[in-house]
Amino acid sequence: MQYQYGQGVAQDFAQAFQWISRAADNGYPVAQYNLAMAYERGQGIPKDGTQADLWYRKAAEQGYPQAQYILGLAYQDGIGIGRNSDLASEWKMKAIQQGYNPVSHGGIR
Repeated sequence: MQYQYGQGVAQDFAQAFQWISRAADNGYPVAQYNLAMAYERGQGIPKDGTQADLWYRKAAEQGYPQAQYILGLAYQDGIGIGRNSDLASEWKMKAIQQGYNPVSHGGIR
């Protein structure tokens, strides 16, 4: 994450992508979430909404609340996946039940 945010090293999204990818492949939900954001924003790699949704889902399924909420928003808005209000509510509720506060986190994708 140092490369992603330029903490102690020069900011380098391509280098950050390499390290985050390794951790995500090893099943770390925070890394999976960060990898999803990199794909969504095109940081270090070309933008890829399909890959972003895949990695958000992996992190969400492991109980990572930020990813759960974003997955809920994706279902709510039909971004990258089909619109489904039941799944939107379910995923957002899972995040909120863990104490996730969408207002303090921006609540947006």
